[in-house]
Amino acid sequence: MVAARAIVVTRCVTAVTRDVSHSCIKIMATMPSLRQSLEAAITELTILINNEDAGEQEFQSWFERHAAAWEVLGFRRFVPHPALNLPGQTPMILDFLAERSDGLWEIVELKRPDTAVLKNPERRTTFYSDMMSYVSQCREYSLRCSDSVVMSDLLNSRGIRINGWPHSIIIAGRSSGLDRVKVHELLRHLTPKITHYTYDDVLDALTQHYAIRSEGAAEGLNLFFNIGLGTKTSDIDEFIFDLGGAKAKGRISVVRRSDDVVTFIVVDDDGLGFSQDIRLSRHCDKDAFAFGLRALKGPNSSWILLEINGSYVGQHEVAGNSFTLEHDTPFVLAADMNGAHAAEMFGGALLYVRKYIPIVERSLTREYMFEDLWPQDDAKIINRVRFHSGRFLYSIGHPVLDPGQSPSNDMVQRNSELRPSLVNWVSSSAEYSQPEEARIGRMNSRVRR
Repeated sequence: MVAARAIVVTRCVTAVTRDVSHSCIKIMATMPSLRQSLEAAITELTILINNEDAGEQEFQSWFERHAAAWEVLGFRRFVPHPALNLPGQTPMILDFLAERSDGLWEIVELKRPDTAVLKNPERRTTFYSDMMSYVSQCREYSLRCSDSVVMSDLLNSRGIRINGWPHSIIIAGRSSGLDRVKVHELLRHLTPKITHYTYDDVLDALTQHYAIRSEGAAEGLNLFFNIGLGTKTSDIDEFIFDLGGAKAKGRISVVRRSDDVVTFIVVDDDGLGFSQDIRLSRHCDKDAFAFGLRALKGPNSSWILLEINGSYVGQHEVAGNSFTLEHDTPFVLAADMNGAHAAEMFGGALLYVRKYIPIVERSLTREYMFEDLWPQDDAKIINRVRFHSGRFLYSIGHPVLDPGQSPSNDMVQRNSELRPSLVNWVSSSAEYSQPEEARIGRMNSRVRR
């Protein structure tokens, strides 16, 4: 008799087999069935998260049926409802244990999409009591998993060689209106680590996975950067960043219209434009923002997505594949591509990643950017690049600003009069002007799970 099932996520097989000796069912699919299974997973999850009457068991069942959900979360095998047994104590029943590609296991707990995550939305001070209880529950589960008796039982009865103090993932709530930076602040010091995903995160990851696996799409570029904004002092539109080598086509920009409004602009290769106004106050109660630009290109369409502080705020699909995405696409920070319409702002970490980023690495990248976004410790000194009086940075090899240079995405300013300065984020009186101090270098992704 098989006491529990371990579901193995595989990609290129054509049958279903069951390994009784290891209590293991392998989920396998051909490419046509992969497309159908992804379409079914996306459709079913969309219906579930919008159904107010759907209970946790229905989401549990959805995750058990759809191996693709585990693949996009970075797991190769999962076990539903494993019991953590200790003599003389009530068993702890988990929603899932899941094995990562490196062989380590994590606890995965599911809650409902209508779970309230942050208490006092205006002040964003702490988790709601229910969410806090879920966090405490995961820590208790991790503690019990580290008991030698539980470890031995899981190995003998389930074939699970559990690692001590496993990390946890809580899937709960929706992304709309959620302050990701505050969630990060509340979870960052916890040991063992706890990661929070919303159901929108899972749905978004599945949708992009569908485009990549069944449409043959490939990621064009990912650009993450932190900025600080003060009071706007003029009526002129200010370019926070401008990406592209031509003014009237193949261009992506974010323009500051007022203290609280920025406009996300996309112009495709045919010169057709898209714009969307975004209110900054809906995404942060401070003046510091983590921007993320992601571009995904497929054979029939391209997708350009903008996020602020971990939440998607703008998305545009260019039909007919009419958008050129290159790894060395030139861009300008704090001005337009001609060096005009300069913005008054502070610049922090800048990360340029030239590959597809799955949800796990995307979450780690956000954590990295959030750590740099705002001083977590009042005594910590964080330097920022100060853009003022028409100063800006641009990528080496920009066809307008630096003709003749080899393509690269290192950010420079060769004109000393337009070079931004380095300042202390807390006390802007500490200012420097050395050329190398004012340079933001390209960083390839070193984020690893």
